[in-house]
Amino acid sequence: MSKVKVLFCTALLFSISPMSYSADPSNLSEQQGLITFTGALTSETCEIDGIKNIKVELPKLSVDAFKVAGTEAGSRDFTISVKNCSATLKNIAAHFEAVGGSEKDTVTGNLKNTLQGGANIQVRLYKDQKQVKVGETSELFPLVGNAAKMTFAGGYYSTGAATPGAVEAKAIYTIAYP
Repeated sequence: MSKVKVLFCTALLFSISPMSYSADPSNLSEQQGLITFTGALTSETCEIDGIKNIKVELPKLSVDAFKVAGTEAGSRDFTISVKNCSATLKNIAAHFEAVGGSEKDTVTGNLKNTLQGGANIQVRLYKDQKQVKVGETSELFPLVGNAAKMTFAGGYYSTGAATPGAVEAKAIYTIAYP
């Protein structure tokens, strides 16, 4: 057999072999489980009214305000407005996800600071002074006249004694339809 044929057969064998090792969900070990993702998409929509990209300037605070983990301070409100919502909709919500180098802290549900300095400080999202965890959907907002103003807040949250420095975190919001 020529070297070319051997190389071709070897490449073909290696490209097929991973397929034979895919897990069979009906034959899982004691160390395995199955996750099923479900969801739904709708044709009912709303339009974002006004500015889509929102910049929230948090106040400049002293690190002395953040000496221990769990301290919350310096929140500022922001509003996501929608209009021209489908007539059949009664409520909407917002779903938040980390983006642009920001990461979600899986323990706190907050956005991690992406800048140097400002250690042990995260940004926490709120609705009515209750946390909205990144990766989750907010509570519902009623539509009035096929429109709504969803008011949230973002603020500092410490995971330990803070150090001086700049803070930045980014999230994408998506209008959610219950």
